[in-house]
Amino acid sequence: MLTGLPNRLLFHARLDQALANAKRHETPLALMFIDLDRFKHINDSLGHAVGDQLLISVAQRLQSCLREIDTVARLGGDEFVVILEAVGAQDAARVAQKLIDELAPPHVFARTAWSARPASASPFTPTTASMRKR
Repeated sequence: MLTGLPNRLLFHARLDQALANAKRHETPLALMFIDLDRFKHINDSLGHAVGDQLLISVAQRLQSCLREIDTVARLGGDEFVVILEAVGAQDAARVAQKLIDELAPPHVFARTAWSARPASASPFTPTTASMRKR
């Protein structure tokens, strides 16, 4: 595993578990999808080795902003998803801004600075009614 993050399969298992916990304990949760801006250009023009280093750096920064009960997974390419457990909409928005701020400074490796700003990082908080349907 390149980034050390859960893959798509493990993400789905953790999401099922988080939804079950939210339903059982009647606590909110939030999902956040993060897609990196210009990653394809970096990967295509500078090579996969640079792209891989950038993905590793992004993964480490995302993990550093989250609690132990939260999950960040890499779905593929430059797509990441975050599960925030026991977090309402306002707190999810604050975490989203924290993640954006954490990714804003350049990632430095091989004596070069690389930018990996998220193209999007919008939290989604399912309603209690929609979770009851699961």
